[in-house]
Amino acid sequence: MTSRSVFLMAALAFLLTLAAAAEDISATLEIDYDGDGVADVTTEETMADGSTAYDLLDAAADVEAETMDWGVFVVGINGVVANWDEKGTWWSFEVNGEMSDLGVGGYVLVDGDVVTMSFEGAEEGVMTIVLEIDYEGDGIIDKTIYSEMEEGSTAFDLLNETTEVATEESGDEHGILVVGIDGVMSNYAEDGTWWMFMVDGALSDLTMDRFVLEQGQTVTMSMGGAEEAELHETATPTV
Repeated sequence: MTSRSVFLMAALAFLLTLAAAAEDISATLEIDYDGDGVADVTTEETMADGSTAYDLLDAAADVEAETMDWGVFVVGINGVVANWDEKGTWWSFEVNGEMSDLGVGGYVLVDGDVVTMSFEGAEEGVMTIVLEIDYEGDGIIDKTIYSEMEEGSTAFDLLNETTEVATEESGDEHGILVVGIDGVMSNYAEDGTWWMFMVDGALSDLTMDRFVLEQGQTVTMSMGGAEEAELHETATPTV
């Protein structure tokens, strides 16, 4: 083998090593078992480019998870298990100190990300509620927000605290009408679109400002189109 061939092979091996390294990213996982804002465990992992937050969690911890219609729901981490139905406890998910609009299975990591998983629980007089938003009305949840609300709060209180909401007075007994969420506006008069309000998968008989929430409920706001609007006309909410 000539010295030129040896040099070319060495150069190729070096380039391949660089390419492989370029495909890896670094991400940090913080776990707060007590929900007190202090990370009990901090782990830095090298992950393949395109990895999700769940991939990081699965690589660094013993995870219990359930697959839901909207994605992966983390139930337990290293033996600390949440009980949403009975105790209102759950694992929150943040990226770089901010609550993520995506679930752990949907968020694709960026080099340098810090993922924080915190065990949350409803305090006395406080409820844990889920808000789901389907901006396109295609049945796919675009944003899921877990929120702690005071007992007696309404569905509108939840929406108002967690999103940018635009409303109109109905001018009749039906109260407040939601016409926009996070800048996505409906126009019932011109194109038959409106924001549907559902609780635990069923259309509510009450408007949002009159629906008093209960522990563990899931509120879903979905942009309805002309077909839903026709059904809505024959089943307007009651007081």
